Amino acid sequence: MHADAISALVDAWRRSQDGFWGELLVFVSLASRSVGMALVAGIPVGMVLSRTPRVAGVVIAPLALVQTVPSLALLGLAIPWLGIGQPAAIFAAVLYSLFPIVLNTYVGITGVAPAVRDAARGMGMTDRQILWSVELPLALPVMLA
Repeated sequence: MHADAISALVDAWRRSQDGFWGELLVFVSLASRSVGMALVAGIPVGMVLSRTPRVAGVVIAPLALVQTVPSLALLGLAIPWLGIGQPAAIFAAVLYSLFPIVLNTYVGITGVAPAVRDAARGMGMTDRQILWSVELPLALPVMLA
């Protein structure tokens, strides 16, 4: 009887572990998809805003407002349109991820010293080359923050 109890405990533990690992996989999948979508949308927006500073405040301010909304409230607002489940969770996570990605990209690119840009331009680089070969590599530490 003692062996049967231990066997039952081991079986219950294994089932709980399968559930844990399955749920962990779902969480990692949701988080990676939402952050991936936010990166795909946020980095180009930050790059464009770095070229148009007048528009930057108009775009960054509403994104900052989204950060003030509690996550549970945002999820509650998304559920009537997206239903309960993964789409609503991904939508909320993307919205929360956008602000830091856009802001860090904008700040990183605009924080590159003008002398560095002038040196690149003096070497004959085009604006696109300066962005991809000079500004983005120098802005990367700020963007990853």
